[in-house]
Amino acid sequence: MIVDGLPALVTLMDPAGELELANRHVLEYFGATLEELKGWAIADTVHPDDRPDVLAAWRGAVETGHPYNVEGRLRRADGVYRLVGSKIRRSRERLRASL
Repeated sequence: MIVDGLPALVTLMDPAGELELANRHVLEYFGATLEELKGWAIADTVHPDDRPDVLAAWRGAVETGHPYNVEGRLRRADGVYRLVGSKIRRSRERLRASL
């Protein structure tokens, strides 16, 4: 997959915000398979203090299709939170997120 060569966490979602694709960096960061990630709620990975702002931005992007940029701490597979900048934009009826 070409996106595996990018030095970023890259996902592709459908118009409803459901995960369709994740590059290897995402799978390694969260320590999960694509199928396991599809069953997760995004809120499970966001630090509790950051969750309201991150989820509000996410929901707004899914509902309106407008791009967003937001920072929040995401929990790695080892349980450590790291600050990550997220960008999302609509691309051919899909949401593309770079973390």
